[in-house]
Amino acid sequence: MPDSVGADHELVTRTLFASALGSTPHTITLNCRESPIHRTVRNRMMDQLNMFVITHLNLSKTAMGAPGASELAKVLRVCASLEDLNLSGCRIKSEGVQIIAAVLPKCAVLTALNLHENAIGQDGARKIAAILPSCASLKNVHLSRNRIGDAGAMTLARELPKCASLEHLNLAWNCIGHDGAFSLALILDECPPLRILDLNGNCLGDAGALFLTFALKQPCTSLDRLDLSVNNITTHRQKMLTQHVPCKYPNLPMHNLILRRPQADDCACSARDRACD
Repeated sequence: MPDSVGADHELVTRTLFASALGSTPHTITLNCRESPIHRTVRNRMMDQLNMFVITHLNLSKTAMGAPGASELAKVLRVCASLEDLNLSGCRIKSEGVQIIAAVLPKCAVLTALNLHENAIGQDGARKIAAILPSCASLKNVHLSRNRIGDAGAMTLARELPKCASLEHLNLAWNCIGHDGAFSLALILDECPPLRILDLNGNCLGDAGALFLTFALKQPCTSLDRLDLSVNNITTHRQKMLTQHVPCKYPNLPMHNLILRRPQADDCACSARDRACD
């Protein structure tokens, strides 16, 4: 076992050096699948941060978990120039989110945060929501496949109007129902920067879809892309939306209201990602 852990250290470290010293010196990417972030790697990252101004940090699929998030937080404290943080598929869960969220406001120019597929749940969504207003430069937040549910969506909705720059919010495949949709619909006209809202693969149903499309008539709403695909919306409701949205909701161009029907891939992942009952 010690040899295996040591091998992981060396493999991730070599990947780190290859990325940091390659053609994009302002980007660090760890693309070693399933390898955790260990203290050795953090130290090497700190060495690189002393050499370069790091603007992009991609740690996707490194399976760091909450312990790795704790090590990463020490790096983020000194990443004043970080613009893009990708933690997709890192399994940090709500415990890891709490650690990362505490230091994210120190990344003063952070514009993109990707927490796709981290099992953060509603508790993790609450932690993220609490710090969003403090991240004044944040434009793109990706929280898909995290099972935040209605409670998570409602918590986020309370904080979104305080986000000065947020343009793109991805909440796809999160078991959000009509209660979460209603909360989001209520604040759309209070979020002028928000232009893209992705709710694909949730459980909105006819009621949730109606809440959201009705909100589009608000004069202050600047949303120009709304994805409601794969949301248990009946054929009748979809037909009504496609017929009435163009004339009643001029803020949203019809081709940017996405109502795609379920595909084979959607059905394959439904059991894992859409257990909404």
